[in-house]
Parts: sequence; structure tokens; C-alpha cells
Amino acid sequence: MRSRYATLQKKVYPKKSLMKILLPLLLCFLNTGANAQQKLEKLHLFAQIENDHIKYVADTVAFKRKLTQNLFGSSDKYDFIISVVRKKILNSPENIYCMIVHDQKQHIKVARFLHQIDNKLYLNDNLEDEDLFEAYYRTCKGIEDCEPNVIELEGKLLWTCGESTDLKCRTPEQASKIKCQSYTSISTN
Repeated sequence: MRSRYATLQKKVYPKKSLMKILLPLLLCFLNTGANAQQKLEKLHLFAQIENDHIKYVADTVAFKRKLTQNLFGSSDKYDFIISVVRKKILNSPENIYCMIVHDQKQHIKVARFLHQIDNKLYLNDNLEDEDLFEAYYRTCKGIEDCEPNVIELEGKLLWTCGESTDLKCRTPEQASKIKCQSYTSISTN
């Protein structure tokens, strides 16, 4: 005759094997949730869209001061104006939002992509992605055809200065004739 303990043990045993299967799945799910949470923590609310108008949520004065110091060193030399614009991707029908900080006297424009979730626009400081397009700034300095623009190349978005979608390499002699200089920088909050 079997003992009552042996019968209970057999009934519990299948639950243990079920737990062995569910536990790794649960851990995997929790890890994915933690990674998503970490990515959300690297998004900083910059502005909101209200009735087709942009309302700044971030302290734009402090933001400009910090950005100027991080990118250019001296904040006294520049008088930046900040704006959020909806920009058309040059070789695509899509539009994106970006933040542009410009100084008309120095002929400098600094642009950065704004990640849109619903009616909120975020700066994305996640440096762990392969594609850092959302995390870096494009600085364009010059007078002629020197507006920051976005193009799509092989499914990825890229910043460029000017209206050209031609991203070929140039010799130093050719580059010296271009009246628009461009720089790429990363500066996180």
C-alpha cells in the first residue's frame, strides 16, 4: 500500500516541472520589462504639442546654457534662440520633429531629433542602441545652404547640412570650397 506522502509527492512533481518552464520565461519577461524601463528613463520630456502649437516643458534657458558649454566651451560668445520644428525628411515623404538652436550672428544651427510619443516630444539620451541618430547633435556653421536636414539611407535616418542628399567623400580641396561646415556631437543631460 502506498503512503499518502508518496501520492502527494507525485501530484506536486508535475507542478515543479511546470515551474521549471515558467520560471525562465518569467525571468525573461521581467528582464525585457527592465530594459524597456531603462530606455524610458533615458527619455527627457522637452516639449508638448497642444493644438498644433509647441509648449516647452524643459527649462530652455538652462538647456541652452548647458548645451553651449558642452558643445562650444564658452557660453558668453553665443546668443542662441531655441525652436522646435516639424521637418520633412529630404528623400522621404515622412516628417519628424526636431529641436534647433541657432545663433544668427555666428551663423550656427544645432539640431537634434525629438522622439515623439503621443503629443509629447522627448530627447533620447540612450547611448546603448546601435543607431545613435536620436542621441547626437548636428551642428551646421555657414551662410549658404547650411540648414540642418535629415535624409534616409538604407532604412536609417542621418543628419546632413544643406539640401543635398549626396553623402560622398570629398578631397580636402573640395571640402575647403564648401561654405557650410558640419559637426556631430553627443551631449547627454
